[in-house]
Amino acid sequence: MIVLGIDAAAKSGWGIVDTTAGRPRLLDFGIAKVGNYRSLTAVVGAAIKLGAVKAAIEFPYVSVNPDTALKLGTVVGRWMQECDRAALAFETFTASQWQMQLLAGLITNRSPREVRKKAAAIWVKSTFGIVALEDEADGICLASWRAKVGRFNGS
Repeated sequence: MIVLGIDAAAKSGWGIVDTTAGRPRLLDFGIAKVGNYRSLTAVVGAAIKLGAVKAAIEFPYVSVNPDTALKLGTVVGRWMQECDRAALAFETFTASQWQMQLLAGLITNRSPREVRKKAAAIWVKSTFGIVALEDEADGICLASWRAKVGRFNGS
C-alpha cells in the first residue's frame, strides 16, 4: 500500500511510503506551508501520481489554548479538504496512536514531545538512511505506520 502521511501544522511535514513489496520504501517527503493552497495541492497531487490511495493525517495534540486549537483544527481541515477534492481517501489519527507502536522501545507514554520528535527522526534515519526534519520525520513515520497496519476505515 502507498500512503501519504501528514503531520498537520502551519508547516506540515509529509512523507509518501510504499509497503507493497513488504519492506517500507520512502518515495518522497518534505514540508508544505498550509497557508499556500498550491503547496497542499502539489503534495496531494504528487502522492496520487506516485500511486497513493490513502492519506493519514495526524490530528494535533492541543492542550488548553483555544486559539491554538482553532488554528490547528483549520490546518487539519485544509488537508482534509484537499484530499477530498483530489478524491484521495483519508483518516485522522492522534500522535499517540502511531508513536506508541512504531516507536516502541524509543519512547514511553510519558515521553515529552521533544523526545518523541527525536525518536521519529532516529527511526527514519535507521529505516531509510536519510536525515529528515522533525516534522518530515513525523509525516514519514505516520505513513509507514499506517501502510504497515494496513486497512483503513471504509476500505
